[in-house]
Amino acid sequence: MLTFGQFLKPTFDDEIIDDGGGGLPVSLSITGPSAVSVGDVEYYNVTVLNGSIGTPSYMVSKGTKLSETTSRVRVQWTYAGAGSVRISTQINGNFYFASQSVTIVAPILAPPTITASADPICMGSSVTLTSAGSVYDKWYSAATGGTLLNTGNTYAPSPSQTTTYYVAGGDASGQESLLRTAITVNVDAAPLAGMISASENNLCGGEVTFTRSGASGSIVDWQYNYHDGDGVWSDWTVFNTSNDVSVSRNFPAVSGFDRTYTIRLGVSKGVCAIAYTETTLVITSTDELIAGTITGGDVSLCEGEPMPLLTASGYSGGNGVHEFQWRHRIWQGAFFGWSDIIGETSDSYQVPDLDYTEDRKHRLEISSCGSTVSTPTIEVEVLNNPTGANPGTLTSNVSGQICPLVEIDFSFAVASGFSPYYTRLEGFYNNQWNDYGQISSSMTVQVHKDEKFRVKYENTCGTLVYSNVKEFRVYVDYRG
Repeated sequence: MLTFGQFLKPTFDDEIIDDGGGGLPVSLSITGPSAVSVGDVEYYNVTVLNGSIGTPSYMVSKGTKLSETTSRVRVQWTYAGAGSVRISTQINGNFYFASQSVTIVAPILAPPTITASADPICMGSSVTLTSAGSVYDKWYSAATGGTLLNTGNTYAPSPSQTTTYYVAGGDASGQESLLRTAITVNVDAAPLAGMISASENNLCGGEVTFTRSGASGSIVDWQYNYHDGDGVWSDWTVFNTSNDVSVSRNFPAVSGFDRTYTIRLGVSKGVCAIAYTETTLVITSTDELIAGTITGGDVSLCEGEPMPLLTASGYSGGNGVHEFQWRHRIWQGAFFGWSDIIGETSDSYQVPDLDYTEDRKHRLEISSCGSTVSTPTIEVEVLNNPTGANPGTLTSNVSGQICPLVEIDFSFAVASGFSPYYTRLEGFYNNQWNDYGQISSSMTVQVHKDEKFRVKYENTCGTLVYSNVKEFRVYVDYRG
């Protein structure tokens, strides 16, 4: 009879032990393929001589039991190396052991093929790489060696730049293919839209220039949309697709409401989504621009009198914000072109002190939202009002006694401060002074009899003065 030490001794492929009772020896063996490949499924049979087998227990190294009976076990070999199938059982009341050594060979694995869910991708996006292998495939950062990145037949990296990945075929035993399959994932850098600036951001309509800066990528287009104060935005409309740094567009004036625009620039790069940058533009409401009038009407003043304050009234329209510019035309023998009065940009204007040589016409130009209108013209006439006693000097080409019907050429030199507009030649005969008309500088008069002449200066300001007197005596012909 076997002792405890006898049936616990190391097992052999075929074990024969005396039953200890003088009978025939008991024999226990297990047989089957001794050389297999990973993944093979094989049967291993149990043989017992001179005894009755009890309930066996099977143990498998580097494989998996798929099924078992008292006479055989079915095994799938899963790992390469030296494996075994072992049995222990009780025969005729004693324990017996047997084993079969098995060499498991790993198959030569081919590197799998790889597909990518997308290529190229945008920086920051992920890509799913799939190998046509098994869940045991291994992903690496290099063709040999390198960092193990993932195990399985899918891998979803998010590379920040163009990167090559390598996959080796693997199996359950931990074996992998000698070669690795490479796949390169190309990465497009994300576009940068930068920023845009507008030549104006609040206006009443007109052309606006937009300038971009800091963009990286290809210009897709310039777009706008708008709402009219109700918060309901229009669809986007493309208004330029050029690659120019600056683009312009004319925005029409609106009436009755303010219109708010959003202007945006789209920039693309590779497969990446379009990047946008925006700015806001407001077109303010405009109504018909009305100039109104200047209060007071035309003015005639004598020199030295206070000059008027000209004030505009009744102007309206545009967007309610008005700009003013007073303009005038100065008398210089005639009224010439209009010119700005420097610094006079309010709706009132104090006319400065003027003399009679500075008659002026005035008007106010009112601007709003790109439109300009002018008020009716106001003339400020300054009347000559000299303070001197002598308006000038009267001279003639003859003097003293003259013959009848002689023509005398008179000249008059107007004194400083006096206007020739108010100088008139007078002749005294028939016991009264008689008017010959205005003499601004010269006049010719035919004399019939004794007469004396002078120049009278009289204006509407109440000035009345006279020049020197020229007297002539006419010869009387008594012959005949």
